Amino acid sequence: MRVLGVVHGFEPLHDWFTRRKGSFQKTLHAAQAIYAEGGTIGWQIFVNKKNLGQVEKLKELVRGISPEGKFEINPMIPVYIGNAMEIESLRLELADLEAISSPDRELLLRRYKTEAEYISQLMAGGTLKFEWDFEFPEIIVKPDGTVTRANYAY
Repeated sequence: MRVLGVVHGFEPLHDWFTRRKGSFQKTLHAAQAIYAEGGTIGWQIFVNKKNLGQVEKLKELVRGISPEGKFEINPMIPVYIGNAMEIESLRLELADLEAISSPDRELLLRRYKTEAEYISQLMAGGTLKFEWDFEFPEIIVKPDGTVTRANYAY
């Protein structure tokens, strides 16, 4: 099984982004359980103004859980539903990317420019297609720490 793990920063920031106390620990626990059962975890690290200085340590963390798993570093881009306006101030600006080491900075620069291209494409009446190489099962971490896989969430 290949699954995607998402990290928004270390515990306080991740829990704040997900609006779920304990979600950082549950994410790590679920990933460790999946890896122990032979699964592969791909990771997305979403970078914003609050976790800009944590990128290297976050990479170390996810590599420690699943050494051969791939990871992506993406700029945090608010989707304008729910509390998105509240986090708009955390969106990276081009100048912020100087704090990220290369080649991660080069990757973020490509993705940062791609956001503008996506917006132009949508404004021109186009549609977006995202191709994923991961399964999206619903992973449930019970209070006793056991992890179960439910029906696909997507």
